[in-house]
Amino acid sequence: MEFFFAHLLDPKFLWGIFSFITFLMGMIVLVRIHFSDTYRKFDLVKLIAIDDKGNLSDSKVRLNFAFIVTTWAFVYLTMSDHLTEWYVTVFLGAWVTDRIFARKDAHRTVMERTNTNIDIDQQELQDERSRRNVEGDAE
Repeated sequence: MEFFFAHLLDPKFLWGIFSFITFLMGMIVLVRIHFSDTYRKFDLVKLIAIDDKGNLSDSKVRLNFAFIVTTWAFVYLTMSDHLTEWYVTVFLGAWVTDRIFARKDAHRTVMERTNTNIDIDQQELQDERSRRNVEGDAE
């Protein structure tokens, strides 16, 4: 029993309890804001899982899940005194790599949209020329 109370008063254990309670309180606040009438524009589901087009985004869900897991791992390694520069390098490298690929993907998507818009504009231009030729022939 004495071991239990000694472990209970360990600063690392208390810090873990405090962190968990803070996280839980933050989630409760976010859920209350999500369901409140005051903040109608705040949508927790859209924040976590829905992309700009309104579709369920697997990549956004994976990114948020990975962020939670890696942050927890980072804190755990720090609290257990096992954090080394290698973990920090891998942690930061993973997030920087993800952001680089996300920007590259976003750039590619913008380019595809631009090319699609150019194709549509060219089709509209050809339709307009055809219509003018038909009108010109009728006169």
